[in-house]
Parts: sequence; structure tokens; C-alpha cells
Amino acid sequence: MKPLFLIPLLFAIRLAAIELPEFQDGQDVGNGGDVLVCPKGTAMPGTFLLDYYEGETRYGFHLIQEESEAPTVIAQHLVERMSVDPIRRKMYLDQLGTFMNEALFIPNTTLIDVPDSEHIALPKGCAVEQVAIQLIPQFPEEKRYTVSKDLWDDMTPSHRAGLMVHEILYREVLESHKNSIRVRYFNSLLAAKEFGDPTVFEYSLLLQRIRFPVGYLNFQGYLLSSITYENGQVRAGYFFYPSELAKPFVIQGKTLSFSGSGMVWFHPSGKIAQLTGSLTAPVELELVTGSRQLVGMPLFVDENQKVSGGIAGRSFSVLQYENCELEIQTGNQFRLFDTGRIAVLEHSENLAPVVLCHSTLGGKVFMLKVWGEDNRYITFYPNGLAQLGHFASATFEVFGGIPASLGSGWGFHPSGVPKTARLMEKTELYNTQGVTVWKEKGETLEFDAQGRITN
Repeated sequence: MKPLFLIPLLFAIRLAAIELPEFQDGQDVGNGGDVLVCPKGTAMPGTFLLDYYEGETRYGFHLIQEESEAPTVIAQHLVERMSVDPIRRKMYLDQLGTFMNEALFIPNTTLIDVPDSEHIALPKGCAVEQVAIQLIPQFPEEKRYTVSKDLWDDMTPSHRAGLMVHEILYREVLESHKNSIRVRYFNSLLAAKEFGDPTVFEYSLLLQRIRFPVGYLNFQGYLLSSITYENGQVRAGYFFYPSELAKPFVIQGKTLSFSGSGMVWFHPSGKIAQLTGSLTAPVELELVTGSRQLVGMPLFVDENQKVSGGIAGRSFSVLQYENCELEIQTGNQFRLFDTGRIAVLEHSENLAPVVLCHSTLGGKVFMLKVWGEDNRYITFYPNGLAQLGHFASATFEVFGGIPASLGSGWGFHPSGVPKTARLMEKTELYNTQGVTVWKEKGETLEFDAQGRITN
């Protein structure tokens, strides 16, 4: 029996460029594997898997057909192409390993046709025949697969392998797919040059289109689910750890040990940008400041894989403004600018205030007590001054060099001038027209970046 005609590969197609057909579901009929039987005298005599015939004639695939090895080995080679989908690949390989024990080969028998193929065209003089029927076993003695031995014997090794893969593909979706069209498409693509080495994005689109569960996919050795993409590139996903099929997360040569699930984000370069999850213990890593500190999740990492944020595993100080250091307390979440200054510091309003260095227009540095916002964070400008946060009371130099005693303030301009505050004593201040006006004690004022009142 000679193999189905082979067409030379004229050009490579990326999976994302393949125009996937619109598949229509039919009646709920279970599964039957079909072959195309073409007698002598027809244009292509032989017994061929229907999946492969459709792959070449309907979808234009260029099939890779091995004939020198046993069908089980060939089928394993096909499934091993699914490197982007290691959990499904392992499941399929395990099922291939038990296929022959789960199959009943019956000679001199015509299997009852299971009308699930819904094929649309056949070569003249050829007929579709049932080669296999798959049913979920109801009794201990019952086999899952019933195979026509006569048709099996007429098939080449590559087409027998294709039938085995067809059945394990259908096994996964036996109770959810109402015909075998999507399974046949997937099976023929796995045996085609066009499958190639799909990206995670391309492969996930394929699974969605053929209505197979997406599950965990392999991105750079990490197993991720519910993946977020940006312009086709992986940007984030959930992981489950530990997994024998996935590599661990390693930062600066340190292996991170998680208990359970978490989430990872990536830079556009593909390097790790952020990790969340439950670390079994904090890890000592190098910060963007150059110092090494004990940090925990969530962990923020820059393009150079230096830590730019996390949970402080112990207290440490950062040079924040001029010659002033700001202490990060154990358990506080923090983010750092590339310069090493603090960008975000977790701080609840019910805690003691954070004492930090501040200045305004005159440049004089003074100590300011600041509380976190409702979302429990104090944020800073790149110059090291506070951006968002509450303060109780302090004297600020505003426009014209006027000292203003302010309290109950919220937020700051990059110049250090408060955005909104209550006047603690009657003061003559400049407005935005450059005119001085007297403001009474207790008035809530709004300032621009130059320290002029805007209300």
C-alpha cells in the first residue's frame, strides 16, 4: 500500500496566518474514526485516514509521513511536536502507551457507521468507511476502542498512527464535541509541516478555534494559564508551583520556592517583571540601589533583573532626598525608581506617620510627617519628594517666600508645595494673578506648583 500522495513544501506558513475554517456542530453522535477506501482503478487506490485526506485537499497542508517505524512510535513523534502544551502532551503520550491494550481489533467485520464526520467531498469511486468507534467503557471487560482489523491492516504505518492520534484527541473532547470536524483538523495539522513551532499566542488561538481547553501552556519553560497578551506577546499569566513539567523561577541565580499558585508578568523583552504568590521564605536579592536585602512577594524586577520592589523581609534605609534616608519597615511593600529612590511605600493610615525629608520653593529641607492615602500607599516623585499622602501640620514656603502654616493637607506638587491644605493662621498670600489676598484661619486652600492660591 503506497502512502497518500505527498506535495513538496513550496513555502512555510505561520500558524497565525492559517485561515481556520468555520466549523459547524452537528448532532450528538459520539466518535467514529473514518477512512477513505479507494479501490483499484481509481485515481488513488488505497485506504487513507479521512483526516489526512482532508488536510491535504481541503486545508492545503503538506503532510510529514513516516513509514519506517511502528504506528505507536510514529504517533508519539506527532504528539511530541506539542512542546508548547506539555501537560496535554504528557496526557496524550500516556494514552498512546495504553492504546493497544484498550483497543479491540475485529476481523471480517463491518463497523456500524457513526455519522459524525460531516465531510463535504470525496474522490470519485471512493467511499468513507468506519475504521474505529470510541465509547466510554461501561464494564470492566469492555474496550474503549473498537477497530476494524481489515481496514487497519490496509493502512500504512503513518495512517495507523494518525488514527491513534485521532482517537486520543477525540477522547479529550468526546463529551463536548458533537462531530469530529475539529478533531480531524487538529489531527491533520499535527502531521503537517505547517504546524511548525507555534508561539504560545498562535497555539492558544488554535485551541480556542477548535474548542479545546487551553489550560497551562509553555512560555520559556514556565507553565502559564489565563495568559494575557499584548500585540501577540505574552505579558502575564497564572502559574502553579511546584510542577515537574515546568522550570522554577530563578532571579539573580536564586531559585524561588512557592507554595501553590501565583502570577507572573513579563517585560516586552520576555524577562520577568513581577511575581506574586506565596514564597516559602523571603529571599535575599540585590536591589536597584546595589544593596542586598531580604524581600518577599509581590516582587518587582527591572530589565536587568535587579529588584525594584517587593515586601521588606527586614528593615532597611534608602537615600531618598539630598542627604536624608528613609527607612522601609519590615513587612512594608515598596517600589523603587531606577535611581534607587522610593517610588511607592505601603503605609496604613492607622499607623504612626512616616517621617521624611521635604522642601519647597526656598530649598530648605525640613522633616515632614506623612500618612498613607486611603489605598494605604505614599507615592513619591523621582526627585524624592512626596507626591500623594496626608500631613497633619507644617510650615511651607510658598510663592513670594511667604511662610504658610498649613494642616490637614493632601498631596504635593513636584516643587514640594502642597496641593490642598487648611490654613492654620490668617496669612496674606499670592493668587495666580500675582495679587496678595488675606486668607482666614481654617480656610481650605488649593495651591499651584509655584505656591500661589487658586481658589
